[in-house]
Amino acid sequence: MEVYTDIFIEKVLNTFKKELTNVEQLRGKMIYTIDPNTDEDKDKWSMYKCLIVEVSLNDKMYCLNSGKWYQIDNDFVTKINEEYNNIEISKKDFIDFDSSKDNYHEDEYNDDLEVF
Repeated sequence: MEVYTDIFIEKVLNTFKKELTNVEQLRGKMIYTIDPNTDEDKDKWSMYKCLIVEVSLNDKMYCLNSGKWYQIDNDFVTKINEEYNNIEISKKDFIDFDSSKDNYHEDEYNDDLEVF
């Protein structure tokens, strides 16, 4: 078995004994992850679930992600921008994050912010 650091469609296509003619062949082709410390299989999934595809059909956009098809709302970005622009800006003063403190993390900053 050959080992790669990523999934390369060209390499996968070269592993088919017969010409790729239908989606069921992709569903049946398994991709394995291997634990680098033990060389044991960790997980597996079909090549079909590895594909990310965008297709335009009849003036609509569709996306294949993790083996599921989705219709993309053409107005999605516009809706998100409108909602974002309608959010009231906070009037709260924020304290500076003190990066000079050792092991100072976001949860501690949030605690300090509440006291402020």
